Amino acid sequence: MTSGPARRCVSHLPQAGLAVLAALAVAAPAQAQQTARIRCRPLELYAGDTLVITMTASHGGDLAITTPDLAWFPVSISDSARSMMPRSAFLVTDTLRLATDTLAGVPYVHGATNRQPVFVQPGTYRIDLAENLQTEDVPVYSCRVRFHDRRRPRRTPSN
Repeated sequence: MTSGPARRCVSHLPQAGLAVLAALAVAAPAQAQQTARIRCRPLELYAGDTLVITMTASHGGDLAITTPDLAWFPVSISDSARSMMPRSAFLVTDTLRLATDTLAGVPYVHGATNRQPVFVQPGTYRIDLAENLQTEDVPVYSCRVRFHDRRRPRRTPSN
């Protein structure tokens, strides 16, 4: 039996509040699992940097990058004509290193056929990982990075 301030706080919540707390307690482990499937570093990305994406061994087969203006660049999807890498190679990869200067792909837009640079616009980029990103009934694991369209500032030694 719980005692002390925590018990008092919980016991004074209305029934709806207790239901919300119970739902959060169940959702928290699922969210922890969700963030554990994909990790992006560095979170602050500059022109010329390399984005390192680390995934769990049993990750899904689709990975895409969404730009600040909502362009969607598939790195690996079942539509291999638009993928930056073959799905079979992606499935056995646990780490990707993507150079911001050279990464290019065909955006997932009707009629687009030409490769375009991915990291151009400053802002937040979302990287999504799933078994199938082209359906709504599967979990999607994401990470976000902030891209600056200038070179990383040099660190100067402090005096």
